[in-house]
Amino acid sequence: MTGRFTACHETETDADGVILGACAEAAIARRLDPDGGRPYPVCARHAVGPLRIQQRRTKDWRKPAAAVAVGRGGRWGNPYRIVAVRPSGPFDVVRDAGIFIAQTTSVESARDIAVQRYRRAIESGFETFPRPDTIRTALAGKTLMCWCPISGACHADVLLKYANAPDDEGR
Repeated sequence: MTGRFTACHETETDADGVILGACAEAAIARRLDPDGGRPYPVCARHAVGPLRIQQRRTKDWRKPAAAVAVGRGGRWGNPYRIVAVRPSGPFDVVRDAGIFIAQTTSVESARDIAVQRYRRAIESGFETFPRPDTIRTALAGKTLMCWCPISGACHADVLLKYANAPDDEGR
């Protein structure tokens, strides 16, 4: 997480289904809202179903058995990356070959641009990007793992949306 506390966005209910309020535990993953398709943070207790989790290099951290790594360098990686001109910014968004795309003053907006470009490339059917039907076949129902912070935008959210889209939305 990017230094700010991100809480779970699930609601707590009692045994009868009465809503008690919002969960206040720290988020460890993101889940897609089934109605709107927007990702939202969830805690370890509410982390079930297809999720995006953050891959880590900390001691004793292990990849969950069913998780699929979708970070850069693999088949599902986002070729649009963020490069800090200086540690405090600005931040460039570039394509893998070093092709300049955009420059912003915050890493969050640079991340948004990189994710939007990835989504548009998939929608446009560029041959170097996975096709929506391929994403659905390979990743449906799976938990995806990337290095991006849980609190920010990530191309894995795009992959989750395509992988778990209803049949009538498949392309």
